[in-house]
Amino acid sequence: MNYCTNKIQNFFIPILVIISLESSLAQRNEPGEDQNKEWRTEYFFTEGEKFYLLEDYAKSLESFQKAYDLSPNNPAVNYKLAQISAKAEDNSKALFYINKSITGSPENKYYYLLASELHTRNGDFDSASETYKKMIESIPGTDEYLFELAAIYLYDRKLDLALKTYNQIESKLGVSEESSFQKQKIYLDQNKTDLAIAEMEKLIRTFPDEPSYHARLGEMLLSSNKTEEAIALLKTVINDYPHYSRARLMLSDAYEKNGELELSRQNLMIAFEDPALDSNLKLQILNTYRAGDRGNRDFVIELTETIARAHPENPTIKVVLGDINLEYDNKEVALSYYLEAVEIDPSVFNVWDNILKLEYGLNRIESVIKHSEEAMELFPNQYSPYFFNGVANIRSKNFDEGIYAVNETKKRTSDPGIITQCNLLLGDAYFELKEYQKSDQFFETVIASDPDNNSALNNYSYYLSLRKANLNRAKELSSRLIANNPDNPTYLDTHAWVLFQKEEYEEARKIIEKAIRSPNANAIHFEHYGDILFKLGKEAEAVEQWKQAKKLNSNSELIEKKIADRKLYN
Repeated sequence: MNYCTNKIQNFFIPILVIISLESSLAQRNEPGEDQNKEWRTEYFFTEGEKFYLLEDYAKSLESFQKAYDLSPNNPAVNYKLAQISAKAEDNSKALFYINKSITGSPENKYYYLLASELHTRNGDFDSASETYKKMIESIPGTDEYLFELAAIYLYDRKLDLALKTYNQIESKLGVSEESSFQKQKIYLDQNKTDLAIAEMEKLIRTFPDEPSYHARLGEMLLSSNKTEEAIALLKTVINDYPHYSRARLMLSDAYEKNGELELSRQNLMIAFEDPALDSNLKLQILNTYRAGDRGNRDFVIELTETIARAHPENPTIKVVLGDINLEYDNKEVALSYYLEAVEIDPSVFNVWDNILKLEYGLNRIESVIKHSEEAMELFPNQYSPYFFNGVANIRSKNFDEGIYAVNETKKRTSDPGIITQCNLLLGDAYFELKEYQKSDQFFETVIASDPDNNSALNNYSYYLSLRKANLNRAKELSSRLIANNPDNPTYLDTHAWVLFQKEEYEEARKIIEKAIRSPNANAIHFEHYGDILFKLGKEAEAVEQWKQAKKLNSNSELIEKKIADRKLYN
């Protein structure tokens, strides 16, 4: 809090200098040594002022010091030296000079203002307040500085003196918002609620057409548990000023406090419909409903939609509404809000990151590719857009684009988890491209750093089985996989298929039968079971399992042919 008007001082320096010097130099009557001293003082003062304006305080101080040596009691010279000392934070020296200024020219208010500021800096609030009082009492037209005096009393916790000063302000300058509000705060601080309310009522009588004063009185009544009085007053305010939405908010609080929840929500909703009501305030209120017991999920969603309608071009609101719907698992709605937000303001990375995560989770692979490309351009140093672009392109069989994006991801992060994911993706992509050596290298890299990585163990061993390559390594890896995950049907199927390719059919049957007993068994598991049974010479049972696979919507190109020809094709 600034208790002194030091900004005003600098503006009036040239005027002050001229007045002070003219008053001191106008007394020149006779030529001689005194006249010469005055001329030299004026010269050094002018030079000092020039350097001061140029902010060359060292040269300014040198010139003013020369002026001081010639005229040590000149008020203007002492004032300038006080200013320079204050800038150097030498408050004791500054006070020495400014007190000489006041002694030499007690009618100049700027001297008192600087002195009071210096006392305040020193934490000497008693001297600061006494300086203000002396100025106000002795210099006409300085009543406005009673506000500064009251502020010092407030800061020094001399509340009774502050109240007395504010009453003095009102007697001289009339009732004002500033004095009235400060008095109310003091009364409330002293637990004198009735006096605070009376003060607010006096302000309303002085300015009857200001709705915010009526609403503030309603708030005070509400905080004093005078709920019925608050409701009556706020209803009157709304009747007289139907578009004053802050009164609606207070009335909503009053109804809630009174247990009338439906009326509370109705008034809150009307207030939220007002586009002129501050959007940040709405979001703060909304968050209290999200975090506490004040509102249920449906009402919070209704509030969010109301805010969205009232502020259709506010990107921050779009993001918050996206977050709320994401929190409530309304993923489609959350995504739509995030997309609207980046249309208005595309500069927030976290919003793009949420978009990519949601689109990928909703299996909107084409949208992931499109939006990740936009995010890559906007945020070239972030790895996340490249990662999603790589995943989406590999899933879309755009392997060259996907491999490029995944490699760019690895350049932008040192996170071992992300790098592992990238190596897994590269292993998958190079397998699809039939670049098996590269594929194997990436899987081996993952397993070397994370020997129990389920994705690496499963995909690598399965790919080896499909290629009928290095089956011993495949068996080693798939055995480790099911040892760690003995009930996972997908992993059991992988191990069974490795055994199948190694022609270990009886062992493969035991494993695949465990897989199909799982409630999560799928068509490929039953098809593989049929293939294994066929190799064991159980043709009829094999056909039954192939038929079961077909019922489960198998995507196998050969399933129809196997059933029709009662023969194994692979």
